[in-house]
Amino acid sequence: MNNERRKVLNALRVQLEDITATILEVRCDEAIAFENLPDSISDGPQGDKHQEALDCLDTAVDYIDTVISDLENAAQ
Repeated sequence: MNNERRKVLNALRVQLEDITATILEVRCDEAIAFENLPDSISDGPQGDKHQEALDCLDTAVDYIDTVISDLENAAQ
């Protein structure tokens, strides 16, 4: 791979790292909101929705981490 394509992949990696950081900020806010729910709500359907959202955000971050790793490997 030439240097120009490596630069493109590196730029994509940086963008994905920024996206990951934003997702983690949203996840943190969602976790705080979930923790602040009264037990009567957090143990019900609304709490399930919060937990599902947290799980989805975790999965998204995992997928992005895999893509970042693949980009790094491709750029070697």
